[in-house]
Amino acid sequence: MTDDPRSEDPGAVASDARPAAFDLIWWQTHSFTTPLVLFLILLVLVAVVVLYRPLFQRVTDAVPPAGLKGLDRSVFTLRPAQADSTLYYVDRSPGQDTTDIFMLVISPTQTTPLNLTNSPDYVELFPVLAPIDDRVAFFAISSSGGRSLRVLERDSSILDVTYRGGNSRLGDRCWVDLNLPPQWGPDGVWIAFLGRCGDEKNEAIELFVTRADGTEVRAVTDSGNRVTSVRWLDNETLIYGEKRADGSSAIYRVSIADPEPQPDLLRVVDISD
Repeated sequence: MTDDPRSEDPGAVASDARPAAFDLIWWQTHSFTTPLVLFLILLVLVAVVVLYRPLFQRVTDAVPPAGLKGLDRSVFTLRPAQADSTLYYVDRSPGQDTTDIFMLVISPTQTTPLNLTNSPDYVELFPVLAPIDDRVAFFAISSSGGRSLRVLERDSSILDVTYRGGNSRLGDRCWVDLNLPPQWGPDGVWIAFLGRCGDEKNEAIELFVTRADGTEVRAVTDSGNRVTSVRWLDNETLIYGEKRADGSSAIYRVSIADPEPQPDLLRVVDISD
């Protein structure tokens, strides 16, 4: 009988050879190591994002979305600006979850409102008519959540008057506050409005003014307190109320004729217990 030469070759491997049990366990365990490590890393990253998101979140990212469902319904209280027989108001855009500014001429023969802005990507709020002409100031919230103060011009163009020039800090650590409608100055040159600054734990509401043509925006206050109300005394002078950190309230007067306004304290009202 002829011997098989392969049986004498020490390097030959039998066709029915099988790896040892230890080798099987070792390879099976390490075949899952990489996916397991990747899964654990992903799990840790998700936990960091969920637990520490406020530390990395930009102020402007904290505003609500543009849709009506993302906003406090109280801001949609009707605030018409009526001039003679014309009514300006906010209504939902047809087929959209956003709002536009509408105009309605009040007469026995006119019943169809006119959509003045027709901006499907914005929620628009608080139309306020200028005291000297038919320009309309209003707030707008974009689909990304950004807030702005806008002016509807007499030629129907829309001008963003929020972020141009000046030392306003808007878009950096402050954003437009929606709790007070825009306040036109008596001559229609300036518009006063409020802005929220800081973070959720140290949030302040400051007073801002902007030229109606969008050429200049100023921060009138930088107190770290909460401005609650604003009124124009004349074309360049404002009076405002402020709630302070100690629980008291104060009334101030400030002139915007100075590029760096210095508020004058008129009175402190302490009604805390």
